[in-house]
Amino acid sequence: MTLCRVSLAQRESRSLPGGMLWPMKPAKSTTGKTPSKRPSKVRAKPSDAVHLSPLESPAHSHLEPFDRTQYSTLPMLSLAETVALGTALLNALESALPGVRPEPVQESANELRALLATRPSAKAKPAAGAHPSPRDADAEMDNAWGALIERLKSYARLPAELYPKSRRAVELLEILAPDGLSVLRLAYAKQWSVLEPRVRALNATELRRDVALLVGEDFVAEATRAFDQYGRSLGITESVPVPTKQPDPAQSLRALRETLSELIFQLAASANARKPASITQARAALRPVDEFRAAVARRTLQNTKRGRPSEPPPAEG
Repeated sequence: MTLCRVSLAQRESRSLPGGMLWPMKPAKSTTGKTPSKRPSKVRAKPSDAVHLSPLESPAHSHLEPFDRTQYSTLPMLSLAETVALGTALLNALESALPGVRPEPVQESANELRALLATRPSAKAKPAAGAHPSPRDADAEMDNAWGALIERLKSYARLPAELYPKSRRAVELLEILAPDGLSVLRLAYAKQWSVLEPRVRALNATELRRDVALLVGEDFVAEATRAFDQYGRSLGITESVPVPTKQPDPAQSLRALRETLSELIFQLAASANARKPASITQARAALRPVDEFRAAVARRTLQNTKRGRPSEPPPAEG
């Protein structure tokens, strides 16, 4: 067997040529016993301790820090945008916090829901039974009465020897339109007073039957309907209801913005760093705000690339 010389440095490093380990004898104990092979416990120094906050702990390391400051201000919104964002925020709140909510959040949500329910619409629809304005009623009256008279005039131009009923058309014109259609150029009240006896004559059974036979029942029905509506809109045949005062759109927009901002603030304040679940709920409830801001940023970037100026903030109302 060939013996290899081992240097002191190799012996101390326990390494042999070729990567082999030098066998080490266990140190002799003064008591005569072989020491335990288990490693001794090393007490950590206080300076070596690592302190983790609740959000940095392994269980919640996936959560990003929640920044409340990004929800402290609300961008300028039009009335339609405010209504849309408020409605989306309430829907997200119902999904994110379906049970008991913090009292400030619930109060702000209730106030916003009430304002959205009473907001003025872009075009208010007339209430059932409401009368049109005198101007609109006058336009309908002129159209209906003019169509009836022109129809009679057309029949009256037919040769009487071939169409004997044309003579009756001439007689009816003398009763209903002795001055032609000049009555339609009078002021509202004067026009109604001149037409009233003529429409009353038209409603007589015999006269109405003859007119309907010549021009058609639809023309007669429309003329009488328009005249009846004309009198109501002028307050002559029926008292005109006092219109209810509609809320000022500008004031409604300001109230909606303030209440919407308050709800967003309360949702952001409900996120507690010691309660990761509250941060998750707040993020879910505030998602419509994040999506709205992202959409605005995309639109601004597209306008910039196209060389268009940024959209000015919407005017009040």
